Amino acid sequence: FLNDDTEVEAGWLRALVEVAESEPRAGAVGSRLLSPDGSLQEAGSILWRDAGTHQVGHGLPAGSDSYNRVRQTDYCSGCGLLVTRDAWGAVGGFDERYFPAYFEDVDLCLSLRARGFRTLYAPNARLVHHGGASLPDDLRALVAVRSGRRFLAKWGDSLRDFDPPPADGDRDAAVAAAILRAERRPLPALQPEAADPRPSAPPTEVEALRVQVGALQAAVALGDELLHQLRGEHARMEGLRALTGRVPGGRRAAAWVARRLGVR
Repeated sequence: FLNDDTEVEAGWLRALVEVAESEPRAGAVGSRLLSPDGSLQEAGSILWRDAGTHQVGHGLPAGSDSYNRVRQTDYCSGCGLLVTRDAWGAVGGFDERYFPAYFEDVDLCLSLRARGFRTLYAPNARLVHHGGASLPDDLRALVAVRSGRRFLAKWGDSLRDFDPPPADGDRDAAVAAAILRAERRPLPALQPEAADPRPSAPPTEVEALRVQVGALQAAVALGDELLHQLRGEHARMEGLRALTGRVPGGRRAAAWVARRLGVR
């Protein structure tokens, strides 16, 4: 899987395949993500008990040789992810309830682990991830909150196996401990049989159209949700506007705030 806001470096796919072929229980293999300025964006990721996440190595300068070994990790970003065919079939693919983005990759890696597959980080599979370019700004926050709630509802009990989020002053030690614990966390017995068998033949034109219609319907529902949210914000602003009109000096104060914020 490759996002449309990524640029792969030479040898990227070969590096993913080599790691997958070296580990019999590999289910997913993730990339070393770089920001456009060359700094490290992610070298595998940590999942905390509260469903928060941490991108290992985020912000390290360009050329850093930290996190340069293959290791098992809680999850890897789906923006540059290899999933083996057996593992994909065992879990039935991505959970479509996370459409169009956020937490679908975390969910997939937890589903793979539940069936005995490992998620591995491949340091030589390098790609540049521009980040956030796959969704418009006005939808990003809404989608992230909605997907996060769905993830918690599905995996809340399983998150007890993960470390609590660290205090601000203890982050480095907590990250190091979580990396080590992810490597040592025992896997359940391997269950490669398909949870949701899919036909091996390519989809028919009707099936492909049905998928596209479903995606369009989900996009419309998301737009309706955003519109509902914006209407609620507008109603609150109108309520504040009416209130300032009844408070001495309220209109002048509101005008001053509007000028400071660049709002007309």
